Amino acid sequence: MMRNLILLAIFGVYLQVVKYTPTCPLYGSIAACTSQSLHQVPLLPPDITIVYMSGNYSEINETSFSGLEGLKELDLSWQRVNWLIVRTNTFQRLANLAKLYLGHNSGLQIEPNGFVGLPLVSLVSLDLYGNQMKGIQPALFFVNMTDFQKLNVALNRMKSLCEVDLLGFQGKHFQLLDLSSIQLNSMTQCGFDWEICRNPLRNMSMEILDLPSNGFNVDKAKLFFSAIRGTKTPHLILEHSTMGKSFCFSDVKDPDRKTLRASRIVFFGLLQWLNLSHNLIGEIYSYTFENLPSILELDLSYNHIGTNGYLAPFPNIQLLRLTDNKITSLEGLAGFANSTIILNIQNNRLTHLEDLLWYGNNFKKWCIFNNNISVPAVNYLKLLELRNIALQVIWARGECLHVFENLGNLFSLDLSLNSLQALPDGIFKGLISLEEMRSPLQLPHIPPTRHFPRDSQNTSPLLQFLASPDPAAFHSLSWINLYRNRFHDSTVTAAWRTNVPFLDQLDEFSCDFSSNLHGISLLNYISHIV
Repeated sequence: MMRNLILLAIFGVYLQVVKYTPTCPLYGSIAACTSQSLHQVPLLPPDITIVYMSGNYSEINETSFSGLEGLKELDLSWQRVNWLIVRTNTFQRLANLAKLYLGHNSGLQIEPNGFVGLPLVSLVSLDLYGNQMKGIQPALFFVNMTDFQKLNVALNRMKSLCEVDLLGFQGKHFQLLDLSSIQLNSMTQCGFDWEICRNPLRNMSMEILDLPSNGFNVDKAKLFFSAIRGTKTPHLILEHSTMGKSFCFSDVKDPDRKTLRASRIVFFGLLQWLNLSHNLIGEIYSYTFENLPSILELDLSYNHIGTNGYLAPFPNIQLLRLTDNKITSLEGLAGFANSTIILNIQNNRLTHLEDLLWYGNNFKKWCIFNNNISVPAVNYLKLLELRNIALQVIWARGECLHVFENLGNLFSLDLSLNSLQALPDGIFKGLISLEEMRSPLQLPHIPPTRHFPRDSQNTSPLLQFLASPDPAAFHSLSWINLYRNRFHDSTVTAAWRTNVPFLDQLDEFSCDFSSNLHGISLLNYISHIV
């Protein structure tokens, strides 16, 4: 009897060890089963909460996740075969599951009862990206998933999306509803019954509605936004669509007030973030963005816009992107975007510096300030980038010396790649709030303090390659960063002292030239001179 008990104990321990001998690498409560050539889910410890299983299976069923009731995140994307079949009741025991990834399974097949029995009381995110699905009809039990906030069905092949398709999502508030690149080819003006289709987003709201790359021209956009009238979302993404004129597309319509009219009162009145980048928009008019009082961010970059005109004002706008258009003048900008904190107009066709009070990478030829077109006295600009606009040439001619006036709220300034050799006196006198400045100057010495306002206590210019910085220039600063600066011995003396705190340890500084002092600690050199 004793012998049998001993054998039973030995085999019991052995079986227990075999049961949890990992087929997949384990990292705490994470099992990394990716690309293990598995044909079924291996036995795993019951305390596993995250499992990565990409690149393995062709089928999963109701027994696949037995003993893994504690799972919170399950990744079944990118299976190694051309399809993944999800059988009935596959997830029925996973009551704690918060994130489920089924993306990049080009032949994904979910049986009609594939999610039946799945409590999903904790499900937050469902990823069905890139599965070539031709339709989506969630079961009505999704209505009870109170934590469900993120759905990604991008890059599928849905010809249309109607109210009957998404009944299971009614009553939901999504953080993200990603419907990008699902084509919606049938939802056109001709041959599609919008009255029968109705509103696919009825009784839903979302923080971000992502609709790029769905072939939205002006007519299709009018019809779609009319259909979803009443849907609340502060953020809308429509990039990579086909709205607007372009080369060889002169007969294509630009968006206007009628494009958004049907739903503007309820839908767009709440809109805070609108992305229309990577379209073909050629002109925007005074009425184009009427009745968008809540807009905080507007992205019109990578279009063909040549002029702004005098647009309807955005009273609360903070970020405006106009990168990579054909803009030649910013006249009228202050009238509709005077609350802008960040404005990006890089890579346009501005040739006059009075037009470039904000961002760079445009070729400047001249600068004569016009009193009628200048930085408004009341503005909230925080970040200004003037890289690569040949400021040295302009300032050397004595032009545009008041470019920074009225920028009392500016926090960060970038003057890089301007070949600066000297700074005009008092050039920064209006920058009383400046805290960061990037300006790799090629100077024999740093300019005197009169370049900085006396009360700029929080300024920290990142002035690199200042061979012999004059400490007098730093008296008004609260701290300074001279990381990787290359010091020269010609004027670095005991007089080079300042009470301004350094972000780096002083013992990290060393002489770079002349050659006989290369690498010598700056502190040792100063002590030697003293």
